[in-house]
Amino acid sequence: MGLAFISTLGLIAPTLANWQQAQRQTIVHGVQAVLMCNGLFTSYRSLTQVFDQELKYLEPPRFDGARGTAAKGPYQVNWASRSVTVGTDSPETAVTAIFREGFS
Repeated sequence: MGLAFISTLGLIAPTLANWQQAQRQTIVHGVQAVLMCNGLFTSYRSLTQVFDQELKYLEPPRFDGARGTAAKGPYQVNWASRSVTVGTDSPETAVTAIFREGFS
């Protein structure tokens, strides 16, 4: 009975780690999406300026750095709908931020 319990704990730990990693990745994608959306559609900055300025917040020790570069990355900017999706390489943790007029 003791061995079965230990064996079960061994199976639970990786599951928790995977769950936590997915949650962390979703948060990172969301923060980057909001920062990019704000920089592009509120401050009217270029992607280069956004990566050089707004996304500095994502550098260690807070996070592991921004996903991608101003030239390319796992993100999509939709200029027509004024939205940014980050995490396009992992749809299960991708997050979209959308700019809307009138919020202050």
